[in-house]
Amino acid sequence: MAENDSIVEYPVITDDTGRAIAGALQAMAHDKVAALKTDWDGLARMSRDGLGRYVLDIGDQITSKWTDPDGGTVYDVANDVCHFAEELELQAGEKLPGTIIEWHHTLPFGTQFDEKEAFWYCETALAAGTYNLTMGTSWGTNVVKGKTYQFTLAKEVPKGGVLAGMEYAPDRDPGTWQVKSYKTVADASPIETVGMSEGAQGTSLGTIGTKPDGNMNSIYRCAYGYNRWAQSALRQYLNGKGTNWWKPQNKWDRPPEYVGKHGFLDGIPAEELAVMRRVKVVTGVPYCEEGTANEPVLDTTYDLVFLPSLEEHFLALNESGMKGKEGEAWEYWARIAQSPTPLALWQTYTQLITYAINGKTSPQYVFLRSAYRNYGASVFYVYASGSVGLTYAQLAHRCAPARAI
Repeated sequence: MAENDSIVEYPVITDDTGRAIAGALQAMAHDKVAALKTDWDGLARMSRDGLGRYVLDIGDQITSKWTDPDGGTVYDVANDVCHFAEELELQAGEKLPGTIIEWHHTLPFGTQFDEKEAFWYCETALAAGTYNLTMGTSWGTNVVKGKTYQFTLAKEVPKGGVLAGMEYAPDRDPGTWQVKSYKTVADASPIETVGMSEGAQGTSLGTIGTKPDGNMNSIYRCAYGYNRWAQSALRQYLNGKGTNWWKPQNKWDRPPEYVGKHGFLDGIPAEELAVMRRVKVVTGVPYCEEGTANEPVLDTTYDLVFLPSLEEHFLALNESGMKGKEGEAWEYWARIAQSPTPLALWQTYTQLITYAINGKTSPQYVFLRSAYRNYGASVFYVYASGSVGLTYAQLAHRCAPARAI
């Protein structure tokens, strides 16, 4: 060895080591980690610098409060640290590291993912008279392709109005089907309600199938609500303030049962709300309407509050074509799974049970945001038993809100 050669016994500091040191110093500056868990501004600054993983652990809980703005009850909220994202895309296009947190318990009440939609939009006024429509698909017991049903309106429906009906169609005898007419899609009270019967009298409105066509909606949406996160009432509620948070997202969209409630954001303390970031959320569109199983169409939303997808919840995908499309697995749920691979659908896992914030021994049915894309009405969720399966969008189940800081 040359006389001037030297041996480097201590390597140059690496990026990871530097971040770890910086994170430790940051924590020391805030006195201690326990105190930092209640310091939302400090948490946010660390998270945006990519230092969260050096101070917090997956599964740590950040405590906060949520006040039901309608009932006044104040809840102590445990927010699980679920994931340290290397990069979150903000609405303005900026990309920064971040920390994903999620309520450990569910909301204290159920919320529809989305209300049953109207089936016909009146592009022009619809005169009083007899009308009919034909089923373009078979679904369940009672929706039979090729069958035609008629109804008679005694009153005109104005331009911009809608017809709603065939609620729960696959599971209810057609003899019980009704048609409700509304002056606008957002009206709570119908102009009138009339019955339907099998027959082809009057003017044909056309065929109702598995996807919208012109002024005719999908049979899925009008029977059991729409499973598309981007247009869901639940997304609007979770990201809403005041009592006017709901707006129709398409020409058939109907207000949910809880439309009069204050938005979820009204219950979050100001210091916590100030550090929440509106981040890019990608969700697959039902391929019965757009795209295919292997070539999915994706919605992009920018949300302050969202729900985990199948993949983020460390659950197996229903379609291989969706792999990597709705986000990466959150480490919290990967640990909860106690499995080296994502948990299979249609099975029961007691470790997935989530309890109510107002009944912490009461297991709940909990929405995910992923659609069962072969149908326009079904959303994935975790049953109160821990089973992973489907539910209809119009049913009022609980959810555990997630956010990025």
